[in-house]
Amino acid sequence: MYPTEDAFPGLTCAFARMKDAFQLLTCAFARMKDAFQLLTCAFARTKDAFQLLTCAFARMKDAFQLLTCAFARMKDAFQLLTCAFARTKDAFRSLRGAFSQTVGVLPPAADWRRHGVRGSAIWYTVTMDLSDERYEELLEQATLDCYGEEEEFTGVLCTLEDELTFPLDATLAGVPVIVRGLDSQRSSLRRGIVAVVEREGERFTASLADLTPVDADPATAEWLAMHRRWADML
Repeated sequence: MYPTEDAFPGLTCAFARMKDAFQLLTCAFARMKDAFQLLTCAFARTKDAFQLLTCAFARMKDAFQLLTCAFARMKDAFQLLTCAFARTKDAFRSLRGAFSQTVGVLPPAADWRRHGVRGSAIWYTVTMDLSDERYEELLEQATLDCYGEEEEFTGVLCTLEDELTFPLDATLAGVPVIVRGLDSQRSSLRRGIVAVVEREGERFTASLADLTPVDADPATAEWLAMHRRWADML
């Protein structure tokens, strides 16, 4: 029996063990490769997470800056409101003083309303408050010998043309205008009495019932009050 005959089985077993070792190394390297890929993915996700956090903090910083600006604007708004209330208080004091100085020359039973400021002076409109008896008296004077709605309308139109004083300062929807007269051609029972008004050099027509007189003489204010009440009943 040769000495090498006992060595062959040992070599065969050693080669088998080496083959298994290489397979395990291959498997280990594959697992390590997977591990490195997972680490790479984890670092990439971490980078994305840090970028998202950075973006979120930047948005929060912008939000705080906007809040600070909003509070500053609110503070300014409250200061302006405080100033406006103070000016309003002063204006009412001025109104009370103006009323106390002019109460002796106001027409009786008049409703004075503040509408705005012309230059440096406060200007007002006046609307007469007619009693039922006075209204009936003026209406009877305007519609004497008139029969039917058409004749009554014509009677009121003609009377107003005779009794109203033109030009007349007035307001139309709060805007100051000058009433130059009445437009009998455009006036009708359906449309009502139409007035010719002027603003900034431009003339146009408007319903007389929509006009509010400013500083009108007592007679004109009284006839306009009669017309307004009469027009509301048409």
